[in-house]
Amino acid sequence: MWVTAAVVGGALLLAIVTAAGVRQFRTETLGDVLAEIDGDIVVEDRMANFFGVTSAHPWQMRGNGCLILSTKEIYFQRWSPQWDLRFPRDAITRVELVKKHLGKRVGRSLLKLTWRTEEGEDSVAFLVSDPDAWVRELPVAAEVEIERDAGAHQREAAERARRAKAARSIES
Repeated sequence: MWVTAAVVGGALLLAIVTAAGVRQFRTETLGDVLAEIDGDIVVEDRMANFFGVTSAHPWQMRGNGCLILSTKEIYFQRWSPQWDLRFPRDAITRVELVKKHLGKRVGRSLLKLTWRTEEGEDSVAFLVSDPDAWVRELPVAAEVEIERDAGAHQREAAERARRAKAARSIES
C-alpha cells in the first residue's frame, strides 16, 4: 500500500516540477522570440500546435510553441524539444484550412502554409486557436490561393441552405 502511495506521490511531484519547468522555459524564451522577430507582429498564437513540415521525415514530433506572423516573416518556435522555423512572408504561395497533415488529424481545421524554398515548395501545418484570423491576414500577394477542404465547403453550403430555408419559413 505504501509503495503505491510513494509511486503515485513521486509521479505527481515529477509532473508538477516538469510543468513548472516548461512554464518557466516558455516565459524566458518568449521574450527572446519576440526580440528576434523581423517586422511588426500582425497575429500570433502562443500555444500553436505544430503538425510537421512536409519535406522532413514523417515521424516528426508534434508540439506546442509560439507561431508569429509579422509584416515580413513567419516564425515558429516549438517549446519542447526546442526547434524553430522561419521563412519570409512574401515566400508564401498558398494558405489552406485542412483537416489533416502528414497523416495527423484532429477534430478542427489546421492552418496549412505553403512557401517557396530554393529546392521548390514546402508546407507546414499548425493547430491555432483562431485559424480564420490567420487566413484574414494572409494572402500577402495576388498569387496566394485561399482554400478550404471540401468538407468545409459542403458544411458551409449546407448551413447557408438551412439559414435560407429558416428565413423563408419565418417570412411565410
